[in-house]
Amino acid sequence: MTRKLPIGPMARNLFATAGVQIVVALLSLISGPLQARGLGPEGRGQLAVVLVIGQIAAFLSDAGTLGYVIRERARGRPRGVLIGSVLPILAVSFALWAIAAWPLALVFGKGDPTLTIMILAQLTLLPFTAATQLGSGVALAEERWRIMMIIRLTVAVVPVLGLLVLFLSDRMSVQSACICYFVATIIAAIPALALCLRSRPLVFSWSITLDAWRFGRVSMLTILITMGNTRADVLIVSQFLSLRDAGLYAVASILASMPLMLTSAVAQSLSRRLSLSSLGAETARASRLLLLVMAVICIGVAGAAPFVLPWLFGSAFRESVPILWILLFGTLCASPSNFLGYATSLAGHPKSAAFAQLIGVVVMAVTMIFLVPAWGLIGAAIGSALSYAASAGVLLRNAHGTSGIQWCSYIIPTARDVRDVVLLIRRKLSIVFGRPL
Repeated sequence: MTRKLPIGPMARNLFATAGVQIVVALLSLISGPLQARGLGPEGRGQLAVVLVIGQIAAFLSDAGTLGYVIRERARGRPRGVLIGSVLPILAVSFALWAIAAWPLALVFGKGDPTLTIMILAQLTLLPFTAATQLGSGVALAEERWRIMMIIRLTVAVVPVLGLLVLFLSDRMSVQSACICYFVATIIAAIPALALCLRSRPLVFSWSITLDAWRFGRVSMLTILITMGNTRADVLIVSQFLSLRDAGLYAVASILASMPLMLTSAVAQSLSRRLSLSSLGAETARASRLLLLVMAVICIGVAGAAPFVLPWLFGSAFRESVPILWILLFGTLCASPSNFLGYATSLAGHPKSAAFAQLIGVVVMAVTMIFLVPAWGLIGAAIGSALSYAASAGVLLRNAHGTSGIQWCSYIIPTARDVRDVVLLIRRKLSIVFGRPL
């Protein structure tokens, strides 16, 4: 007789999102080597700058309203009222980004016309990314996993197909690779826009707009600091070292961050519950289970890195191996940091999450100022890893103060946790293979 696991709905939601994340991770193992082999370290560095700027801008383009939409929709606020009320905030955000686009392109383009134009094009697509995030927020709050799967798979599959065609036809360049991602951004916005249109009539409520702005300005600060903590290291390397170094660092950073897709899957599967909870026992258990799985994954990646990384990306990227080892330690620290930061914001404490990420940014800035000039890429990796550790420490302290649960309960798994994870995996594998394991 199969014992029923106590994580029931959480497990079902997790497998609904984790499956997509696994597919995305596997596709990254295809697109990453194609980019690296087709562009080389310097070209890969240019592409990394464009994509990182696009990622930071995309997360900021909704002016912090995504968390508000998820929370309020989970609590039953009508879709049409929510969307209609946040649209004015989005319009102002787009206008500000349009003003800032040219200066940003000039600064990070480093005098390269191609790089400058690609950055401008990336920032032009912000309305599409904001629409995608708005629709995704509604889908998460309603646990509409099919729509989420379509959006995520579109973002992952379309670039891989384009890059594969470019690589096989020997036509890959920074411009053509960027275009693949631009097309994916536009296509992914279609199902999100369709969900938003089904929310008509859109109703504007000034009180909800003000409430969304009050929530969003703090949340946006959190996002800005988080992006600085998780993405700015590539930009720092590109500005203070070279685009070639940025390419080497980007490859290591992508491999190190891939396990964090599991963090995202867990957080998304629990979005509704986290919106209604206050960092209680269920959040603590999910956090420590997540860290347990992440530790196993990171150890495996670290052991395989010296052999797999050069084989996948080419011998020109062999220098990325020691950078990857250091960043994997940062990934372990980022697991509780990212998950508890997300949970803290949805539990109604965005300022606490913002403060934790701010501490991480300060630690990264200070360490990189001293370490990058002396140790180059190794110094940048150490600064990034220490920033995650600092943020995790602050968030653990905050979770203890809010819930009364000891900080170790969020990161140290129990024997029951290990047993339940093993049973869950065996049950799912039994379904896959059609026989008990």
